[in-house]
Amino acid sequence: MIASGWGKTNGTDNGSSAKTLQTVELDVISNNDCQKMDRRITKTQVCANTPKKSVCQGDSGGSIDKVSNELSYAFGVVSYGPQNCDGYGVFTRVSEYITWIEQRTGETFCKP
Repeated sequence: MIASGWGKTNGTDNGSSAKTLQTVELDVISNNDCQKMDRRITKTQVCANTPKKSVCQGDSGGSIDKVSNELSYAFGVVSYGPQNCDGYGVFTRVSEYITWIEQRTGETFCKP
């Protein structure tokens, strides 16, 4: 999965955001494994945990996408991650909201 955002590029940064859109490849983990780190995780969320890589402050609202056959599919929306930008990140699971999105936009989207 590829996450993107305009947030901080490291946890020791003084709060400055990236000047260009940043991307990072992340490994999605099961919600059961994620709940071992964060008991608040629900089925409407998805977690990624990749050593020395994560989303960071300022990335919220950005996407994590699945790329397949040269197409990108919105998989999640950045919700929160570690303060130091190194550890698990939590994303809102887009597939849990497809019906709601379609109702509000009047568009039809691919279902997982």
